[in-house]
Amino acid sequence: MAQLEYRLLDEARGFPALFSYSSIPKTEIAVRFACDYFTKEGVVYEKTSSAVEAELYVIYVQPSLDQRPLDSERRSISTLGLIVLEIREYTRGSMHFPLINKLEFSHLDELLLSLQCNYLSLNGVECSSGKSGAVSGGSAGVSSGSHGGIGGSGGSAS
Repeated sequence: MAQLEYRLLDEARGFPALFSYSSIPKTEIAVRFACDYFTKEGVVYEKTSSAVEAELYVIYVQPSLDQRPLDSERRSISTLGLIVLEIREYTRGSMHFPLINKLEFSHLDELLLSLQCNYLSLNGVECSSGKSGAVSGGSAGVSSGSHGGIGGSGGSAS
C-alpha cells in the first residue's frame, strides 16, 4: 500500500493538496496515473502531470473548463467485485458520451494493460486507441474498488 495525493497545479499558491489517500494499492495508483481526468465532489479536474516523491505519489490537476461530471445514473457500477470499464463515444465539445461497450476485469493489472494498449477489440472489431486508453472516437471510464471510480482519457477518477 502507498500514499497518493492530488495537488492543484498552482505554483503561486504552493501546489496545495486537494485530496489524499493514505493506503492505496500501487496498481491503482498506476491506473490513476494513466487517467487524464479526476472527478471529485462534482468537479472535474484535468491531469497535467504526475510525480514520485520519497514516499508519496502525486498527481497534479487543474479544474477542467470543458468537462462536466456524468450524471450519477450514467456512471458504471461495480458488481460482484469486478472492475467495469466503460467505453464511451467522445466528441470534442460535447457533453453527451453515449456508452459503446462495457468490459469487466477481475484485477487492476488487467485493466491497466487494456488502458495502455494501442488496439482494443470491441464487439469483434479492432479499434485504435489514443493516449491513456481512449479508444479512437471513444473514451474510457472505470468504476472500481473502495477508492471510487477511475478512468482513461475523457473518463474520470474519484
